[in-house]
Amino acid sequence: MKTAVVTGGNSGIGFETARELARRGWRVIITGRDAAKLRAAAEAIGPAAYVQVADFASFADVRGLGAALDNEPRIDVLLNNVGVALSRQQQSRDGNDMMLQVNHLSSFLLTSLLLDKLKANAPARIVNVSSRMHRNARDFGFDDFQFARSYGVAKAYSRTKLYNVLFTRELARRLAGSGVTANAGRWAVAETSASVTRPNVML
Repeated sequence: MKTAVVTGGNSGIGFETARELARRGWRVIITGRDAAKLRAAAEAIGPAAYVQVADFASFADVRGLGAALDNEPRIDVLLNNVGVALSRQQQSRDGNDMMLQVNHLSSFLLTSLLLDKLKANAPARIVNVSSRMHRNARDFGFDDFQFARSYGVAKAYSRTKLYNVLFTRELARRLAGSGVTANAGRWAVAETSASVTRPNVML
C-alpha cells in the first residue's frame, strides 16, 4: 500500500487531500501540533489514517517527526501543506520569525530529513503547497530574512510562499534523474488516476 505524509492534515487542504487519498486506497499519515484535532481528523478520514504529532514552530519536533517517519516501511508522497498567516509577529521556539519557520524552514528541514526515504521508494513525489500570494512578494527579502525591520501579514505570507516556490524549483533541479519529483501548487490530488499527480504548478 502506498503511503503519503500530509503535514497540517487535520484541516483545510491537508485534510481534504488525506481523505481523498485514503478513499483511493492510500495509507495516509497526517501531522499537526494538536493531538486531539489530529485524532478527530483521522477518525473522519477512516482506518487508513495515522497521526504523528509535531509542532512546526520547533525544529526539535520536526527532527523527531523525521526520525519517526524514517522508520516507516515506505513513503511515496510528502505533501508539505502546513502553514500559518499571523497578523502579529511572533517568534518560534528557535528564535525565528514564526511564519518564516512554520511556512518554510520547517518544511525545508523535514524534506531534507526524508529525501533518502523518498529516493528509496522512487518513483516518489514532493508537493509543496504554495499560494498565488507568492506573486505579491516585491523582493526576495534576503536582506531582512527575519522581518526584523518591517513586518506585515501580507508581506510575510507572500514572501514565505515565494520561498516555497524557489525551494521547489531548486529541489526539482537537484532531484533530476532520481525518480523523485518536486512540484509546487495549490492542489495536491488530481481528479483522475489513483495517484498523486502534478498539481496546478505556479512556477
